[in-house]
Amino acid sequence: MKSLIITKLGGSAITNKHIPFFAKKDVLKNVARDISILMEQYKFIIVHGGGSYGHFIVKKNKLKKKGYANPLVISEINQAMLTLSNIISATFLEKGIPLFTLHTPSILSLEGKKLKMHLRPIEYALNSNLMPMLSGNIVLDKEKNRYAIISGDVIMKLLAKILKPKLAIFGLNVDGLIDPKSGKVIRQIKWQETLKFTNLIMKTQAPDITGGMKFKLLQAAKIAQLGIEVRIGNITKERGLYNLVAGKGIFTKIT
Repeated sequence: MKSLIITKLGGSAITNKHIPFFAKKDVLKNVARDISILMEQYKFIIVHGGGSYGHFIVKKNKLKKKGYANPLVISEINQAMLTLSNIISATFLEKGIPLFTLHTPSILSLEGKKLKMHLRPIEYALNSNLMPMLSGNIVLDKEKNRYAIISGDVIMKLLAKILKPKLAIFGLNVDGLIDPKSGKVIRQIKWQETLKFTNLIMKTQAPDITGGMKFKLLQAAKIAQLGIEVRIGNITKERGLYNLVAGKGIFTKIT
């Protein structure tokens, strides 16, 4: 039986966050090529970030992480994320990967502060030899016009908690978590040390309503706390994702 790997394609890796609606198709092709090889040995669930699609619209409309919004704005964010999902899906299909996009607002729902994940569509996709894909997106509350923006990092944590994968990969456009003092990649972190390392993380200038690198590290630590190894590294390089899964090259490991 194939082991399960959950993989986050970070928005900074697959889009140019400084240019609205700009997907890095060369990076997506490299990632698809890696997965087409790895899928012979592993099952994957893909999660992708919003990058210059969702984040751009959120910033333009000055939305907070949660609250109330005009239905047209909610629709615009959702449409932007679907557009990026479709670009990824088309690229993967070209490499013979049966990617199956699951609409995040249909899988996740809010009741006040409680976030619920409807797992059966994910399980059914895996059982049908499809590769489920979710994304960070806007999620609706039962209260009228109330929303929350749920990041791909939170979705990774939820998937890890429920499905207990072999490995969790966070793909970025850098080689791992960088120590700003030395400029070198922090090679290994114990999840108990996370709070110490979050103080080292440099703030990004790119718009990111979902919390940026510091928030990502906190979610990754929660996954590692479950006994699941987390690897954070660069997927924009040739064979970047392949090497992360294989444990080769430079990356940050959280255990």
